[in-house]
Amino acid sequence: MRHFDIPFEELLIPLDQQDTNREILKVSPSGKVPALLDGSVTIWESLAIAEYLNEKYPKLGLWPQDTGVRAWARSIANEMHAGFASMRNHLPHDLQKSVKGFDWSPAKADVLRVFAIWNDCLIKSKGPYLFGSFSIADAMYAPVVNRLISYDVPCEGAVQKYVQAIRNLPAHQEWIATGESEKLQAPNH
Repeated sequence: MRHFDIPFEELLIPLDQQDTNREILKVSPSGKVPALLDGSVTIWESLAIAEYLNEKYPKLGLWPQDTGVRAWARSIANEMHAGFASMRNHLPHDLQKSVKGFDWSPAKADVLRVFAIWNDCLIKSKGPYLFGSFSIADAMYAPVVNRLISYDVPCEGAVQKYVQAIRNLPAHQEWIATGESEKLQAPNH
């Protein structure tokens, strides 16, 4: 939403606190985040939020315009949303973490699959983002970019250029700065 200049107010609910579940349930029927409240409409799950925003702001081009390319973008976004459990478990997202020489081999199959997706997309689109222009698909993979950096996973060629393109986005830089300055600890996340 920040990247596309869609106005919103963020409600930060600290994780792993005594009242975390109660506070999340006030805004999200699933008891999970993220959730988007837009007037009387509540949307939870990141891809449902993305689809809602795509419908609400069709002129912003949140998905690629071509039907076939859009289907491909949705496929890889869904693969990110539903998959890569080893990568999520072994390389948890933490913007304050920087581990040189980390053994990321337990997540190697997931990381290599992500690299294959990115390379395929970037070869066909010619970059700098997965489908040329920044899209929902890139937003779904932005946490992976951070994981690669936090855990010192080597990136080369088109993958390295893509990582840098995502990291250079103003909205991504804001996310990093906010995460790095956060003082609250969430040991289970």
